[in-house]
Amino acid sequence: MNTIKEAGLYIFDMDGTLLDSMGEWTHLGRSFLLSRQIQPPENLEDIIETMTMDESAAYFRTLGVSGDIARSIMMSCN
Repeated sequence: MNTIKEAGLYIFDMDGTLLDSMGEWTHLGRSFLLSRQIQPPENLEDIIETMTMDESAAYFRTLGVSGDIARSIMMSCN
């Protein structure tokens, strides 16, 4: 049986270990809205902080975003 090391495979847990991505997550909703030329409210992060992705998507619809918002947000992360 081969070990991971023998196979030449390595696993990295980069989020919070090698890279700190919390800033990106904190401002993802704001960046998403701005990318669609929608001015987010100043307290957007406070409004969506406890929301699920689906709840945030429903809220974004009230701001004028249409389509599959959850998928669009995830695609904008790439």
